[in-house]
Amino acid sequence: ARSQADLGESDAHGSVVPEHDEDMHDQRCTGRESKRNMNDQPEVEQSLEADVPSDLLEEQLLARDQLDELSLLLLRVTVEIDLRHPQALERARRPAARVLTRELRPEGTADPSLVDRGDHVEVLLYSDRTTAESTMKQGLTRLFAIAERKELRRQVKWLPGLKEAMIRLSGAVPAAQFESALMDLMARIAFVESRDVVRTREAFEAARVDRAEKISVAVQDVAKWLSGFSEAYLKARGAIESLSPQSFVGTVADLSTQMDWLVFEGFLSMTPWDWLRHYPRYFAAITYRVDKVTSGAASRDEESAAIVGRLWDRWLGSYPQYEQSAGQRSCDEFRWMLEELRVSLFAQPLGTAIKVSEVRCEKWLSKNRA
Repeated sequence: ARSQADLGESDAHGSVVPEHDEDMHDQRCTGRESKRNMNDQPEVEQSLEADVPSDLLEEQLLARDQLDELSLLLLRVTVEIDLRHPQALERARRPAARVLTRELRPEGTADPSLVDRGDHVEVLLYSDRTTAESTMKQGLTRLFAIAERKELRRQVKWLPGLKEAMIRLSGAVPAAQFESALMDLMARIAFVESRDVVRTREAFEAARVDRAEKISVAVQDVAKWLSGFSEAYLKARGAIESLSPQSFVGTVADLSTQMDWLVFEGFLSMTPWDWLRHYPRYFAAITYRVDKVTSGAASRDEESAAIVGRLWDRWLGSYPQYEQSAGQRSCDEFRWMLEELRVSLFAQPLGTAIKVSEVRCEKWLSKNRA
């Protein structure tokens, strides 16, 4: 991997430009300026100085300087782990850090985060700390999954009932992605969950010490959980499909939204294990709710759904639209308070993992999302 000195200076877009590429970079910048003059049209990605007032530049550049260790870590993992791929060296030469100026908070502060790109990660700045922390954990999960790919793959293939679970969860996770999704989940449990956030190369290597033991513990947790989750999901999905959309319009729409937020693309690696482990109960609650609705409790169901919907809209509406996806909000405390509130309102006999009520939710919103 290249040394920090090799990374060179950052260009006006916040990208790291290697020193030996400075001439080429200058030519590209000149070409872009000429093209802009010819077409008399602004570029889609404006320069840092054009996007940010001068009094914010110093603080933003300081935030960008904090990415050095992360950039080196990213380059090291990319080069050492992915050399077998033809794109690896080319990807390592790309900018390791990038600044999204449009996402800066008004006061000019931002939090750096690793962003999962499937076979590599990027470093971006986020205006919302909760979003940055959630994204960071997803990015770290990707790095550890790449680094420990061989052992994770071996362990996944030995999971009991793997094929049966894959069939039951075919509506949530495509069969071709099932094993890799479980590998990501085990990487997150083993190296990311309930641990200090890794921000340096040394911390990354330290986290890999005793990796065999950490992965073994994660495998045991997943093995105990997977069968119950897949069975509960299949029953819940069948229960929803049995409802008549004409007779239970509101209930079907609400359950569809709930399912979309529980089993969104990448949910196995993005959802915190502290909440993912409760998925069997969440889906059992869905089945219980459907049974109650079809037994004549439709009116009560509508009232409870209205409570959840009002709290949901108030919470989600406090974020900009580009931060309202299930993946970005997967680490939010309130998102899981609402999931527990659903159990309390629609399937109370199943119990909740935390104390929750409409009043508690209102108080949380008033305090944290005012």
